Parts: sequence; structure tokens; C-alpha cells
Amino acid sequence: ESLTLADNPVVIKNGASTTINMNGKTISTSSTSSTTSYGIEVQAGASLELKGDGLVTFYASKPDTEWGGEGQPAFPGYANNTIKNLGKLIIDGPTVENKTAAGGASYAIDCYQGSELIIESGKVMGYDKCAIRMFANSNTLTTSVTVNGGEISGKRGIWIQLPGSNASNVRPVNLTVTGGTITSLQPDKDCAIYSYSYGDSFANTNITISGGTFNGDVAFGCGYKGDQENVTVTGGTFNSNILLNKGTNRDCEVTVPATYHVYEY
Repeated sequence: ESLTLADNPVVIKNGASTTINMNGKTISTSSTSSTTSYGIEVQAGASLELKGDGLVTFYASKPDTEWGGEGQPAFPGYANNTIKNLGKLIIDGPTVENKTAAGGASYAIDCYQGSELIIESGKVMGYDKCAIRMFANSNTLTTSVTVNGGEISGKRGIWIQLPGSNASNVRPVNLTVTGGTITSLQPDKDCAIYSYSYGDSFANTNITISGGTFNGDVAFGCGYKGDQENVTVTGGTFNSNILLNKGTNRDCEVTVPATYHVYEY
């Protein structure tokens, strides 16, 4: 049967390896807390695979709007997430959505340091919010997302966020896209993929795109003016622009086929 869980999140604990066959049903979670909240948490050292048709949905009725601006406060932050991922998460079939009320920061899937997310099929829906955030807050633990299929859509499709302001922090991030569709639902204002740093170094941020469809700009190196990400594009369909914030004293590491164009800004 479908599950409705109010103020009672699902927690996949350290050491657990769990598969949920959705079987066309719904897992509906919600929160009335005015601080950070989530519907499902995958702890560090745990794994969760969501398989088959079905819906995982979350709604926070009182999202935290007093977090002081982008990048604040420090980890674990202020977010209201459908899935908070610190372990390994595989999506293969269902829809994962965040329908939190307006205000605050909300993500369908929020990936923290040391986590791995693999999208094989299904949908990740952020609607007027970001679908997937990669919150890279460690110099040693990699934040990793791989998209092999499925649909990802939101105000931003995927956001790589380096939250610190110290150029000596070199945050390890891996984003790999081999297929699927990544869409910004507000392409005049935001991006299908958007990377931003408040000052942490992009030198160990690695982005590889060999396929997929991108509806909305794909933007690299936003914010911080230091080291650029390591980006390789060998395939994919780009229905908007590939953008590079070159800044000053920056060594461009973006490699694309001659048929594509990188616009500096």
C-alpha cells in the first residue's frame, strides 16, 4: 500500500543496504517544522535503491526562510528536502518530487559530501525549486552524481554548490552525464546545470558530459574567479548555451567538440 508519513521521515541507517520496489505506490512525507527537514535520509555508509513506477513526494508547510542568504548557515544547513543523501542513492523508475511551500531552500534530492547519486530512469522534479543540489563541503570526501537516463527538471536542474569562501578549500566533485534530459523550467533566469562557488576552489571539480539533452544553459565557474572546473564534453544535445565564467587569471579547462560553442561571460 501507499504510505503517508507526517513529521516522521524514513531513515536508512549506516550499514543498511535497502531496495524499495515502488510497485506503483506513493511514499508521501511532510513536515511542519520551521527548520531543516526531509522525507527520507540516506545516512553515510548506507545505500538505498528506489525501483519501478511510483511516487516519492515531500511537502514542508513552514520552510525555513531565516537562513541569511545563499551559502549560510554552515552544514547541514537549512534545506527542506525530499531525500537527504549522505550515502549511496539509486533512482531507477519512480518520480521524486519536492512540493514545499514558497520560500526557503528546497530540493528533491540534496547530495552532501561523501554521497553518491545514480539516476538510471524515472523523474526528479523540483518544479519552482532546484531538482538536485550537490553540496560539496569537504576537502576529502567526494560528492558524486551520475545521470544515465531519466528526467531532471526544476528552476535549476542540477546545482553544484561549493559553499565556503576559502580558495585553499579544494572540494572534490564528480558530475557525469551519459544520457537523460536535464531541464530548467525558468530558462530565461536559470540553468539546466549551474555551478557556483563562494570562494572554494573548483580545481577538483570534474564534469564529464558524453550524452543527454539539456534544456537551458549549462554554466560553469560561476561566482569564484579562481581555478576553473575540469570539463569535458564529447556528446549531448544542447538546446541552449554552454557558458564559462572565465573571470581573471583563469586557465580554461573546458574541452568540447568543434561543433559546440562555449560562450565566456
